[in-house]
Amino acid sequence: MDNAAEDKKNKSAKIKIEPDYLKHRTRMRERYKKHGLEGFLDYEVLEFLLYYSLRRGDTKKLAKRILAQFGGKLHLVFEANQNDLMKRCKISDVTAILMTMIVPAYRRYFESKWGGRRSFENTHQLGEFAKHLFIGKIVEHIYVICFDARLRMVHHQCVAVGTVDQVALYPRELLRVAVLEHQASYVAMAHNHPAGSVELTREDLDTTAATQSIMNELGVTLLDHIIVAGDDFVSFAQRGYLQLPGIDGVNKSIKKNLAPPPHNNAANDPFVKEFTDKVRKHFGKS
Repeated sequence: MDNAAEDKKNKSAKIKIEPDYLKHRTRMRERYKKHGLEGFLDYEVLEFLLYYSLRRGDTKKLAKRILAQFGGKLHLVFEANQNDLMKRCKISDVTAILMTMIVPAYRRYFESKWGGRRSFENTHQLGEFAKHLFIGKIVEHIYVICFDARLRMVHHQCVAVGTVDQVALYPRELLRVAVLEHQASYVAMAHNHPAGSVELTREDLDTTAATQSIMNELGVTLLDHIIVAGDDFVSFAQRGYLQLPGIDGVNKSIKKNLAPPPHNNAANDPFVKEFTDKVRKHFGKS
């Protein structure tokens, strides 16, 4: 073999042919740089995400298989249990952790964005805030949202976790968070209906009425109870249930330098008296 032929052979050996999957990944990244996830199909979102746990290979087939395991619903993939993902989809713990981080990471973003003392002008703003509390929640949760005397939010916290269609609220836990830990002047409740119906149940009404009576006895106003189902919510105050004043009513009173809407008189309710005595005794309050 002459020298020219040998040089040509050596140059050919040094040329690396880029695999097709690398070219495809480059194109996907360029799409994202220009347009974000706009225009991405659900499986392409997963495919793109998988690049960061699987450094080599074509992830399109795996993305489609994972999505199929959850009925083609992307949100169910992100809401899935880590072990369930690993078992059903035959993926590593690293990949499963990456996928199950999406929803909690968004909640942390949301809490950071809305954190601190924030005022709500109306029920719509409070409802939008409540909707974000339940992103990714597949069972019923109850949150308490605490406000100071100027109606600024000072704290929010989950106080009860239930099943897909019910949740039991222990008022003592709500009182501990709202009254004893955060000295709230006003409180709003929020809970979700993961099954998808935003309509109130008898249990919703009974729980809210009992909580309202206890709050009144302790000098705290229950502003509202927001029920969230997906992208919808319903407000007790807006519907006129239990004469809850709502954010709108109290805001108007504060702006006019008037006293906030009065509590309903629960002083003669034997249940309230008995429960309040137990709570105060439990927490050492006289």
